[in-house]
Amino acid sequence: MGENTRHNPFSSLSAQKLSNYLPALLAGTIVISVGLYAIQLNKQNFMDEVRLSVAGDLSLLRARLEGNIHSNSQLVKGLVASISIEPDLSQKRFTKLAKALFQSENQLRNIAAAPDLIISLMYPIKGNEKAIGLDYRKNASQREAALLARDLKELVLAGPVNLVQGGQGFIGRIPVYIDRGPARSKKFWGLISSVINVEKLYQASGLLDDNLSIDLALKGKDGKGADGDQFFGRPEIFTDSPVLSEILLPYGSWQIAAVPKGGWPDRPKNEWMLYLLLLAAAALAVIPIFIFGRLSLERKEALATAEKANLAKSEFLAAMSHDLRTPLNAIMGFSDMMRMKSFGPLGDAHYEEYVNDIHGSGSLLVSLINDILDLSKIEAGKYELVEEPLDISSLIDTSFKQLKHMAMSSSQDLSSDISRDMAFLLGDERVLTQILNNLLSNAIKFTPDGGAINISARVDEGDCIIIRLTDTGRGMSQEDIVKALNYFEQANAEHSRRHEGTGLGLHLCVNFMKLFGGTLDVESEVGKGTTMTLKFPSERTIHPS
Repeated sequence: MGENTRHNPFSSLSAQKLSNYLPALLAGTIVISVGLYAIQLNKQNFMDEVRLSVAGDLSLLRARLEGNIHSNSQLVKGLVASISIEPDLSQKRFTKLAKALFQSENQLRNIAAAPDLIISLMYPIKGNEKAIGLDYRKNASQREAALLARDLKELVLAGPVNLVQGGQGFIGRIPVYIDRGPARSKKFWGLISSVINVEKLYQASGLLDDNLSIDLALKGKDGKGADGDQFFGRPEIFTDSPVLSEILLPYGSWQIAAVPKGGWPDRPKNEWMLYLLLLAAAALAVIPIFIFGRLSLERKEALATAEKANLAKSEFLAAMSHDLRTPLNAIMGFSDMMRMKSFGPLGDAHYEEYVNDIHGSGSLLVSLINDILDLSKIEAGKYELVEEPLDISSLIDTSFKQLKHMAMSSSQDLSSDISRDMAFLLGDERVLTQILNNLLSNAIKFTPDGGAINISARVDEGDCIIIRLTDTGRGMSQEDIVKALNYFEQANAEHSRRHEGTGLGLHLCVNFMKLFGGTLDVESEVGKGTTMTLKFPSERTIHPS
């Protein structure tokens, strides 16, 4: 046995080398693997940032396009009211009414009236003569949309369509029904159609701006959304992993897609630097793995935060665009009608109704704009309080009087409990009044008929002024409270929409209280009510001498 057993020194040496080199090889393999992963992760983060930037640009263009479409489509509603009163109006009378609508900024090309679905009235006539006499029921390209507007009894936007007078346009058609008296159904008179100039609409909305950083495409002809035909932009945009958004029309929708101008980038500009770092780390068998991981995590968290904020702002912009446009359309429509001195036998009652609608819409619009401006000033650090002694009892009484009509309409019990030796508060009267009005109006809105609302004020042991508002309303969950206090969010978006809420009021109150150096605390229980507590610091307490 001993003679047959031989020692191989080369085999032993190879085993030692392998043993010595194995950690280095293993470290090199790990370094290269982690480095390649870091490069891939950096590329993904870069693409996410590019996509987020495209989404932000697309959101602004979408809001402008949707706003222009609604403004142009809604402009002729006053004309519909006129025809419902004067169904047998002449071309001269129609010209006088329609001409007033072209005085404002819009992208209208012409307005036509089609009694019994046959166009017989037109403004302007010049250039649109070929459209007069068009029978919607016999025109294959326009029949479907015209009949749809008649059957739905609401505005339908069709197009783009080839116009008989030449060119292309989007056509908004509104059905006109004549009141035939009590207990009788309304009679269909015909359609009012407004033709929106396609090129002017695109230009006004920014879609044709040569300085855009994105390429756009639209589909959804005749409001059919993602299932409709494409009518703007390059077809390949929809197949190039685009950022998508929806444009809501009066009836139906369009789908808009966006990619970076020139297409999506292949890789970030700093990728070659990462490869150099990888080569250096592999040569040294050392790489800051934890640093790369940490930086990657922070970037991903920052991206997620930025994406969430951008999404919230986009949703807020769409909601605010709707909230601002609603009263603005009412003001434009009713004021245009009142400007038409030869409008017809409306009577004082109609004018009073229009004036009240204009005043109410204007007040709502001013309130929304003031909230936005106040919040912008606060966040920019440019809002300065006016320091003066304030009689809290008097301010609460004033808020009660201003909002008393809201409570009376729903049979709610408003009460107050103010300490007799109540101190004065050093602060800004306008700001404190706005806080009280916001909180009190919210309590009234969300408290059912017959509910109770109480507001109290006292000075605590620390010489701090405490104002507490309690209601027996619907209440909020802890999740709803967090949402209500956050910027751009509402506790319940659908419910708030029914009460004309934008989600700014409570967040604005929190920021105002910070200016006072105080706090706003919310305690609530679903189905039982809510308590809002305002606490002002002792240095703002002034005791009467």
